[in-house]
Amino acid sequence: MSGDADSRATAVALTGAMRRLRARLRLESPPGLAELTMPQALALARIADEGPISNAALAAGEYMRPQSTHEMVLFLEGRGFVQRRADPSDGRKLLIEVTTDGRRVVSELMGLRHQWLTGAIERDLSPAEQEMLAIAATLIERIASSS
Repeated sequence: MSGDADSRATAVALTGAMRRLRARLRLESPPGLAELTMPQALALARIADEGPISNAALAAGEYMRPQSTHEMVLFLEGRGFVQRRADPSDGRKLLIEVTTDGRRVVSELMGLRHQWLTGAIERDLSPAEQEMLAIAATLIERIASSS
């Protein structure tokens, strides 16, 4: 098998594995516990991780249209999970930041995910496989950050 064919097969396998893992993580930490949709929960998590953040940066990070993220931010703001404030470097722009309640929701949802995933790793993988997975996680992050 050629290198290109190997890379393509790896890409297909990785895409499928990530899709299944993402679905399982959603199952293990249903955002409905916080009365959020999955996109709302993911946007809230990004705001908590990267905020204060502009709506344009949030839209780019979530691969959504700015109009869609704006509606989402209004919903999250109405629930008390985020707040908007003027950008100190440009008062015409607004920055979105997570509130204490929003950070608590993110922490609870991520905690459920991490708890399940930690258990699955410890239960289902050998120590050597756990080391390989740690390396793979670093490589996946590098791929995700590449241009």
